[in-house]
Amino acid sequence: MARNCLVYHPVLEAPLSDPNFAQDFTGPNSNVIPTRSEEYHLTILGAREYPDTPLSSRLCICLPKRSKEGLKLSVAGARILGERALVLVLNDPGLLQEERWRIDGAFIRAGAILSRHGKFKPHITIANISSGISRQQVISRTENMLPTDSTVVVGGITQDSLSGKTFDEEPIIKFIFSDKGCSTPRTADQPSPPPRRGQRKRRHSRRHSHR
Repeated sequence: MARNCLVYHPVLEAPLSDPNFAQDFTGPNSNVIPTRSEEYHLTILGAREYPDTPLSSRLCICLPKRSKEGLKLSVAGARILGERALVLVLNDPGLLQEERWRIDGAFIRAGAILSRHGKFKPHITIANISSGISRQQVISRTENMLPTDSTVVVGGITQDSLSGKTFDEEPIIKFIFSDKGCSTPRTADQPSPPPRRGQRKRRHSRRHSHR
């Protein structure tokens, strides 16, 4: 089966990616381990977010041309996601979420059941933290280091392992970049997300409850 690659935007420019940031956080007693700036990326679809259902063929997904072009995003602030990831949260102009909708929609049309994942939060991981350190202190310190009106520049969407490995197998997603025939899957007036595991059952229950 074709390999599940990370689908992401490579980060071309970002604040705090210079050696001064790493030097400020590192030291003999530091519990913060900065990410190397060449590894910065904005994930659209993680390798673990692919559907559980095996697919027999590659998916062709149409994205607008601007998805393969550079994009400047404003930084909303710093957060810690999960237990360890120190991230810069980015404001999404709509394109990134639209890319997620298109990918999800292609999986659904192929008969796959989507894996559950949380609300999409565009971000780049700039460091990992260890236990025994104040999360709020790290966040405040990071935000104080950010320049005013910070922005991040990302490159066009791509897919890879980000580990330097080469695969003999082709990824299961093939992107087509065109502004013709690429209708927006959702609008602000249609906020319901693509169906996921268990949704059909809930809708079935609503019909029989006569609500």
